[in-house]
Amino acid sequence: MNRLRHSAATRVGFGMMEELPELRNCISRSVPYGVATAAVASALGLRMLLHPQLGDNRPFLTFLAAVALSAWFGGRGPAIFAIVLSYVVANWFLIPPEGALNFDYMSVSDWTNAVTFAGLALIIVEPILAMQRAQHRAEAGAAHVLQLLSEAKEAQDQKDRFLATLSHELRNPLAALTSGLQYWSIREHDTAELEDLRALMTRQVRRMSRLIDDLLDVARIARGRIALQKEHVEIAMLIGHAIESVRPTVDGRGHQLHVDLPAEPVLVEGDVVRLTQVFVNILDNAIKYTPRDGAIWIVARRQGDEAVVRIRDNGPGLPATMLPTVFEMFSQAASTLDQAAGGLGIGLALVKQLVTLHGGLVEARSEGPGTGAEFVVTLPACPREQVALPATSAGRRLVAS
Repeated sequence: MNRLRHSAATRVGFGMMEELPELRNCISRSVPYGVATAAVASALGLRMLLHPQLGDNRPFLTFLAAVALSAWFGGRGPAIFAIVLSYVVANWFLIPPEGALNFDYMSVSDWTNAVTFAGLALIIVEPILAMQRAQHRAEAGAAHVLQLLSEAKEAQDQKDRFLATLSHELRNPLAALTSGLQYWSIREHDTAELEDLRALMTRQVRRMSRLIDDLLDVARIARGRIALQKEHVEIAMLIGHAIESVRPTVDGRGHQLHVDLPAEPVLVEGDVVRLTQVFVNILDNAIKYTPRDGAIWIVARRQGDEAVVRIRDNGPGLPATMLPTVFEMFSQAASTLDQAAGGLGIGLALVKQLVTLHGGLVEARSEGPGTGAEFVVTLPACPREQVALPATSAGRRLVAS
């Protein structure tokens, strides 16, 4: 029995909750008309106080103020309601004989009074409504200006952060090169140490070169000046070239690289250099944020008419708020200059632009901090009949550490 009562009470409670929004809307729509009614009642009281001085003259005088207040508070609908109500109330209480609706459809005088009052009321209402519209436009304009100022400030802050980060990114390799040149003159006869020094300086020069190349590519794409040299290329070859480019960094950080390629060749039509750059940038990002001795997985497959490449890591992952902006310029999961990962935050932005130029899509996924991140590149695949390369009998898998 108690269970039945509880169930019934629960159903009643849910029913009331569902009706609450509708009830609130009804009340909010009724409030302006309530204000109009109160304004008309106040106008009637004031007119009755003035009756000894005015007599039966100007019975609608105070009601014009009620119409104006209704228009200002509620707009056109409550204003028209106040006009009609004012005429009825004034006619009933102020125009003799009182206590009756004194309107003769054949009387020119009654029609003149009604039209005159309605006309005067509308003359008052329209400027008020125009003022309200102007006020709303001004408020909207002010809000738009504030939004533009906020965006301009954000752009300025972003530019300042970019310049500070660029200075930081250039200072490190330049400092290493300066130290290397000084050390070179001291150890010029030590062949083994000079070889190590040459390798270090070569890495720093390559680092600066890639940084400048990325900046130039972003500028070219933004101006529409990048030309793609498209040809049929196997997706496995692109991934192989990308792995060759990042191999020294992978080895240096002790990462395990798991590569799973499709059993049959999957061809796409694209620029070999630019598509390799796409996968290099994604791998660079994974290497940056994956801890030492971590793992990175590369899986390539053909799915219908598309070639899909997934690059996943077991790094810190991405917060949900970061996913919509991860491909924007200068976007980084952490913004401090002493961040170990470093970078300008343009690599993934360049990835998105290059993939888009190839008619593809790129997507970032993460279950949240501590769960790693996955980047999925989808490109239009060439029809199977255009594939002239030999297929293998099984998928090609590689585990490298």
